[in-house]
Amino acid sequence: QATALMAHLMAAAAGSSATPTDPLQRARGLAEAADTELVLTANDLGALLGQGVSGWVDGHEAYGYRFNKHHQGRQVLWTVERAITGGSD
Repeated sequence: QATALMAHLMAAAAGSSATPTDPLQRARGLAEAADTELVLTANDLGALLGQGVSGWVDGHEAYGYRFNKHHQGRQVLWTVERAITGGSD
């Protein structure tokens, strides 16, 4: 699963169309990143979302997920967690 997400991110970074051909591609990628606790670079996260994240702060919420910002040296890294669960509200 993580391999599929990384392949998608690498294709996006290589210049593939930012518009997903599968309307659920972003949702599946975010679910996989959250469920497998992947650590993503800002570029990887931007490729997954189809938009930049440079202005985002720690705890930013979008698309039903919370994005947690981490620093490792000079590098900004992100983790994703579900902000909305599948249970009834």
